[in-house]
Amino acid sequence: MKSTIPTVDIAPWLNPHVSESARQHVVAAMRDDACTTYGFFNLIGHGVAPAQRQEILDCAKLFFTLPEDEKMKVWIGNSVGRSFRGYEPPGIQTHQEGLLPDTKECFIVGHEVPATDPESGTFSTGPNLWPAAEGHRYSVPFFLNGQLGLRCKALDGSGVETVVGEHIRGRLIETMGVTGERLR
Repeated sequence: MKSTIPTVDIAPWLNPHVSESARQHVVAAMRDDACTTYGFFNLIGHGVAPAQRQEILDCAKLFFTLPEDEKMKVWIGNSVGRSFRGYEPPGIQTHQEGLLPDTKECFIVGHEVPATDPESGTFSTGPNLWPAAEGHRYSVPFFLNGQLGLRCKALDGSGVETVVGEHIRGRLIETMGVTGERLR
């Protein structure tokens, strides 16, 4: 097994002028190596401006440098139902009995769905929990909305609809969130 995280260049998938075989190469890279072997990958060729990437990284740094009591004000346990929005402190995820818990901490946001919406509280659907720091409330939703087209394209290339069905693919696009993580 390779010891590096795979890199998938999605530029051919986003370019309408490339051949179908070049587009299928992207799909194969995502499915065969990155997704099935590792479960994740580095994505390049996505067209997200460096300034926009830096802004979202700055938001993550701002959040993770907050005092623990400030982060806990937006604890994931305060999110609506199973929406899983907010701060997840280190040590609460254990993926297999007998293993040590994760040492990462996360800040999870997604498409803003009001608490009054009938879908609110279902998996990954609901209102976001925002820290008092102003930068998050404006920069993160802007980033999420700007990436909607990219998410659609990435899922189009993934073949996810053949596994879970077209209706689930649509739901993934609507509810897919962003997790900012910091390893400790």
